[in-house]
Amino acid sequence: MAISKTKKNSILNDLLINVNEQKSVVLVTTKGVEKTVNAKTNFDLRSKANTAGVKVRVVKNSLIEKNFEGVKDLSGQTYVAYLNDKTQTNEVIVPKIFIKMIDTDFKDNFKVIGAIINGEFVDSVEAIKYSNIPTKDESLAMIAGAVNQIAAGIARAVKAVSEKKSE
Repeated sequence: MAISKTKKNSILNDLLINVNEQKSVVLVTTKGVEKTVNAKTNFDLRSKANTAGVKVRVVKNSLIEKNFEGVKDLSGQTYVAYLNDKTQTNEVIVPKIFIKMIDTDFKDNFKVIGAIINGEFVDSVEAIKYSNIPTKDESLAMIAGAVNQIAAGIARAVKAVSEKKSE
């Protein structure tokens, strides 16, 4: 169904305002997938994404291609995913949340096209690499775990030495 120019401008303005303030945005498509997307799948995707803090919008391919440099030759239905809370955005959080969600729950229905990272389009291979990078919180947890392991190792060594001396 054709939409009016006013509605297109409204969608475009909303999208540009939200996307331009984000450090990462993920694009997925329904083109070339095993299963079609029905209303339940669409609802489930949006519901899970919303619960994770990600907003998902279906946007006309021509609007995406026209306004995002590097994005070309889109076909099928294209979904754009970005964070609801723009203040929490970073380069890896949306790819990590949304691509992982697609891989685990919707891999037969959607295919990753790529992502817009800091205003620059990257293909699906690069977008998936971003999804595997640890977030700041995950990195801090890994550092804390490593420090804890070192402290535990020192404690075991001290205990072993004191037990050996008491023998």
